[in-house]
Amino acid sequence: NKTTTTRGGQDFWMAMIDQNGNFLYDVTLGGTAGEYASDFLITPDFGYLISGQSFSGASGDKSELNYDPSLVSRDCWLVLLDCNFSVNLAADTAVCYQAPVVLDAYNNSFLGCDFIWQDGNTDSIRTVYPTTALTYRVTVTDVNGCTAIDDRHIQVNPLPVVNLGNDTLICQGESILLDAQNPGASYAWTPAGNSQILIASTTDLYRVTVTDANQCQNTDELNLVLAPPPNPDLGPDQSICPGTS
Repeated sequence: NKTTTTRGGQDFWMAMIDQNGNFLYDVTLGGTAGEYASDFLITPDFGYLISGQSFSGASGDKSELNYDPSLVSRDCWLVLLDCNFSVNLAADTAVCYQAPVVLDAYNNSFLGCDFIWQDGNTDSIRTVYPTTALTYRVTVTDVNGCTAIDDRHIQVNPLPVVNLGNDTLICQGESILLDAQNPGASYAWTPAGNSQILIASTTDLYRVTVTDANQCQNTDELNLVLAPPPNPDLGPDQSICPGTS
């Protein structure tokens, strides 16, 4: 079950399990020589105080010098593990309307923790589809009762408004003007075209995708049908007598 690497020689090693004996996480502590843990206690602020012996000088996790410069004799070594852990939801950001945003409050140090968001969600990793600007806040509580809090503000940019109108029927030889609006944006037309205005004169499904300065996209389409010209038939030429019709 050991997931953390050795510091050199022997180390302090603490493993956390839940009430059912399931492994949650582990901590390795030590210097370049040998350390031997002997006892621990839980502090009033939910930290851990571990006591033991150390042959190491100042190295690895050990900040204090050994009292024997030759490192032959061992010292008493006390380590305090407090509630100094943090959660990082990443920087505030701006996204397009209903674009997916992954909020990740999890890391390997938080095994066995509880997660609670401002809206009551309890997932450590979640995907949201914001429609309005909102600040997401998560509170992480570990198995010792330590807590960490972080916020992430999501600004929402609107999608460009695109309206080509209703499907249209025109006569052969005629054309219509399709306007994708949103001056200054970029345009991708189907069947072809990359400008704001498109002249349509053939039967087809015309679709445009508009991308604005915030890289937000919206799409609309119009079905254009060309009607065949009428084919009038008055019949053959005729001769009639005066007074008849």
